[in-house]
Amino acid sequence: MTRLRIAHIAPPSLPVTTTRGGALSRRIMATAKEQAAQHDVIVYSVPGPAAPPGAGFRVIFVRCVLPRPWRDLEFLMRVQLRLRRDGIQVLHSHAVPLAGLLVGVRKVLTVDYVKFRGWGNPVGRRAYLFALRRFQRICVVSRYCLEQFDTVWGHDLRASVVGNGVDFDLYRPDELRGAEFRRKLGVEEGDVVVLYVGRLCGQKGTDLLLQAFERLRPQDGVRLILVGPEGDFDTVLAAAQTHMTKWQTVKDREGGSE
Repeated sequence: MTRLRIAHIAPPSLPVTTTRGGALSRRIMATAKEQAAQHDVIVYSVPGPAAPPGAGFRVIFVRCVLPRPWRDLEFLMRVQLRLRRDGIQVLHSHAVPLAGLLVGVRKVLTVDYVKFRGWGNPVGRRAYLFALRRFQRICVVSRYCLEQFDTVWGHDLRASVVGNGVDFDLYRPDELRGAEFRRKLGVEEGDVVVLYVGRLCGQKGTDLLLQAFERLRPQDGVRLILVGPEGDFDTVLAAAQTHMTKWQTVKDREGGSE
């Protein structure tokens, strides 16, 4: 296996929690695995809390002085100055399309939302297209996102689907805790539970999930449980045109419900 020097553009502060940027927190977890696979991995971030203890990779803080949104451009310019110095071969950014403007390195972009800030402005759109065309690979997390990406930015960018996947080192079935959690939520032993974990909003397709579950309502013993921050759930519920009585929301990490 060829040893690579890989850099990731991180969010504004580390560590990232699963409740505020799940996709980014998974990226940080994967970074530690890349390091364990004998790649040399660096994370660029603006100054903030240090990386999680034992993360197994280097974090280089890039100090910026401008306010947002100008800070984002300043950050990319300062990262550009470091790429050659740090010997980076592959650069990955999540939802930072303007990172395509960086030169001298192979670039990968991952996205789960395709309407970037200012995308509807003609000047902003041209800038994004110019940057997007300079990525060697663009990965979206689902077929739905791919359709949206192609609709907004065109088919010629050759985006492809790479799902988030599951880290079985972190997420493993636990029958005892599962049974305890079901009892806490009042789920009968023989009930079938459909579980959704994520932000409750149209971007995540929660309205489509509610519409699909509506078809199961005549069946007894089927329950939908939604876990995550409420977001614009009232709007999503209205968009689904359903008045559901069998869904349940779990608002906090300890399993509290309403």
